[in-house]
Amino acid sequence: QDNGAKTAPYFAGTIRFENVRFSYIKEEEILKGINLKINAGETMAIVGATGAGKSTIINLLNRFYEIDSGSIYIDDENINNFKLESLRGQIAIVLQDVFLFADTIHNNITLNNPEISREEVIKAAKEIGVHKFIESLPDGYDYDVKERGIMLSSGQRQLIAFLRAYVSNPS
Repeated sequence: QDNGAKTAPYFAGTIRFENVRFSYIKEEEILKGINLKINAGETMAIVGATGAGKSTIINLLNRFYEIDSGSIYIDDENINNFKLESLRGQIAIVLQDVFLFADTIHNNITLNNPEISREEVIKAAKEIGVHKFIESLPDGYDYDVKERGIMLSSGQRQLIAFLRAYVSNPS
């Protein structure tokens, strides 16, 4: 439910889970009272077996699912207080399995958002070191990657996904 009343600010980025419990199926908990704090600017790796709840933690932070109990905070504000669109607009995710559309590199980066200019895309690509790779493709930023990006390697698809996340300017 989108019951949040606040627009999420540009976050500093401190994330806190307090006694978070979650289950996809009632009484089959995936997360059993998770407590963690990640300070703004810190890097954290979450490691575990398949089904341990690593992706679930990211999905809960974005409120793709509601927790059974406990609380999740960003910068000491409960994420339930934020409007969903504004919360999700401050978070970018780059997954291992990248989905690209049958379209140009540029449109896959911007997701056809007219507010992101080609100049911004090129500047961002240069900042993260993928501009030369994109320019080396036939038609550069206008290269058609075909269905699911089959014209690119998995590593190249991840670079495009990273650039997509970067140009969205998440906090």
